[in-house]
This record gives sequence, C-alpha cells and structure tokens, in this order.
Amino acid sequence: MVNFGCGQINEFYPLEKKQSIIPFLPAGKSEIYEEDLSGVFSSFNPNVKVYSDIDIKDFELHARERTSRDVAKVLLSERISGKSFADLEKGVPYLDYYALTQGDSEIDDLDYKINLSSQCEKSVVWFIGDESGDEYVKKIDCRKQWCNHCGGKGGAIHKSRMHSILRRFDINKYNLRQLVFTVPESFRELLLGRENLNLFIFYAKQTVEKFFGVPIYDKRGHVRGYKLEKGVIFYLHIFGDELGIFKPHVNVHILEDKSEKLKIEGSVLDEIKKYYLKKLRKFDTSCEDVDVHYSFRIGAKRVMHALKYMCRPWSAEDFSNIKNEDLKRLLVLELSGFQYLRFTGALANCNYKDEMDLSEIKQECQSKVEEKLIPVCISPFDENEWKDRLIYIDKGFFRIKKKGLNNEPEKCKEITTSE
Repeated sequence: MVNFGCGQINEFYPLEKKQSIIPFLPAGKSEIYEEDLSGVFSSFNPNVKVYSDIDIKDFELHARERTSRDVAKVLLSERISGKSFADLEKGVPYLDYYALTQGDSEIDDLDYKINLSSQCEKSVVWFIGDESGDEYVKKIDCRKQWCNHCGGKGGAIHKSRMHSILRRFDINKYNLRQLVFTVPESFRELLLGRENLNLFIFYAKQTVEKFFGVPIYDKRGHVRGYKLEKGVIFYLHIFGDELGIFKPHVNVHILEDKSEKLKIEGSVLDEIKKYYLKKLRKFDTSCEDVDVHYSFRIGAKRVMHALKYMCRPWSAEDFSNIKNEDLKRLLVLELSGFQYLRFTGALANCNYKDEMDLSEIKQECQSKVEEKLIPVCISPFDENEWKDRLIYIDKGFFRIKKKGLNNEPEKCKEITTSE
C-alpha cells in the first residue's frame, strides 16, 4: 500500500528499479534472501505488495496463484509498452513480461479487445519531481482508433500525429506534392492482412522513390535503385467517403522548396501509374488498371489543411458501420501497433507510432514542469475523488496540492470537475 499524502492507492504497477527483481528468481533458487537484494532497493519495504507472481515477506519470495487480469491492466500494459503483445519479440520490459505471464495476453477475443477503449483515461502515471518533491499524475488514454476520445478527427491520435509532423519542419518554408495511390475494388480483399498492407505501402514508396528520388549507382555506374532525400510522409487510410467500407489507399506528401516547380506533365503521371501497376501485379497478375491522383499545395494555410486532413485516423463512427467481421478483426487484432503514419527521406529519423511508451509520456510531462520527473507507479484514478487536490497543468496532467499549503503558483489553476 502506497500513501501519496492525499490518499491511498491499493493497486498499482511499480516502475523503474523495482521491475528488475519482480519477474525473476536467481538461478537454482526457489527463495530470495536479503543478500540477493543488495543494490536492488535503496530502501526496501517488505510490507509493500505489488502486482506480480510473488509475495515479498521477510525477504522471502513465495509463489502465488495467478489470477486473471482485467481489461484495465491489459490496456495499461499495451499503452505503456507502445506495442501489442502480438508484436513483441525480444527484450520485453517488465509490464509486458508481467502481462504475458498472467494469461490474458493470449486472449484473441474481439469483443474483449474492443472493450479496452472503455478504460480510456481511467488510469494515471504517478510522478515525483526530482527537485521539488511534488507529486504529479498524468492520465493515460487508450490510443485506440475506435475510441470516441482517441480516434477520428480532433481525437488524441490526430493531435499526436499533427504534433509529430509540425515539430519536424516549418510549414512556412515548404510547399507540398500530394499523391494518392488507390487499388481497384476487386483488389481490396487481397489487402485484408497486415503483411499485404505493409507491401502496399512499400510499393507506393518504391514508386515515389523512382520518380521523386535520386538514383543510387553501383561501381560500374549502373543505377541499382533510388532513394528519397526530400522529406516524405506516407499515410495509410483504411476508409474512404463511405462509412465502414474497406477502401485502402496510400496518401503521400513530399516536401518541396518553394522555388521548386510542382506541376508535372500528363505523360509523367502516366509513367507513374504504369510503374505502380507493375508493382501491384506482384499481388495479382490479373490487375489491369490502377489510378494515382496527383496534386500540390502552395502556401502555409493550404499545406496545414492538407496535413490535418491526411493524418486523421479512422474513427468510432467508421468502426460502428463495419459489417464485415473479418475487417473488424483485422483492425482490432491484426493491426494492433501498426504504423499508419510513416516518415522517410529527410524525415526518416522520426519513428512515429500512435501509442506512447512511458519514456515519451515522461518526456512530455517534464517539458510542462521543467524538472526531472521520476515515475512511481500506474494506478486506477477517479478524478472526482481527487478534484479538491488537483492543480491543473495541462490537459490530463495535474500536480497534487501539498497539504497545509494555501498558495499555489499562478500559472496553475484548480480544476473543477462536475459530478
């Protein structure tokens, strides 16, 4: 049980140093003794109870019966790790390891996964200020596109994508080329899979590289490929204008200097389509016709509008209108952790993902308070119960008011939460 001064939290995930001991026992031992803990805890408290397979008492670890995990804990594990368990390979962090050992990570139930969005913003990360000793909480959102809070236009994912784009270049310095790669209706069923959707984006990327990249030569002076030097963003859209209808297409934005001529001849666009068709025939040789739309945007306002439109995620409304059960399973299960937004060329150092991990949450919060923050735990959180103790810093981010202090910084304001 951990007391943060303003109340007690009976259930939490321990973070950082404590995670190194919890999942593992020393080789050949069934118990851990005091000497085994040397250097692990600076101040070890044997009365602290944590989520794990073991109980800590008198410096002995005893196996405990595993219990089924609830939706909130699975959500938190996915949210903090930034990955779905289906995508985990090696070097899994503590929260992932713990979830994997509890059984629910293997649940392949569609309704169960859909229900994860119901836990959005119901838990927080607790931080301690390294210099001030202040206590902070940061709400955790689920980052599921079928969530009303996170998905769709203006949701948490949309804002996160825009932030990731705008912090990497000045829109006042560039114009945009825009291409849209589509597939015939008869072709769409072939893309109902993670692997083929990745190939779809890859073929669009190869097409852009050939016509807007620079050649790479071998030792004999022959062209062996092409690479992008300009900043390029790829966006996978699952739906079109019809709600719930699977209509995958890849949108591309190419950053161009304002002195660059953006108009291209019809013959060039025909060559682009021809090359793209050649790539798509690797899926199905019977494909006879494809369409590639080309346009451009000049001026900061038009560039901003294009970026906002292209980086929007699909929404809860799209999801509720899906009639195809296979499509639902694809979006919820198979595409968990999928990179819908990809950067390459001059922007290739941006490995963006919709889900944030703990280090990114920590970095974001530190930028708001200008001090180092130490993650303490993750716990369920009822904002109404804490509303008299919360000092607003930013959306979903609060400082806990210290007891006995009446004066708070002017930049902070008390949050008023309706019952």
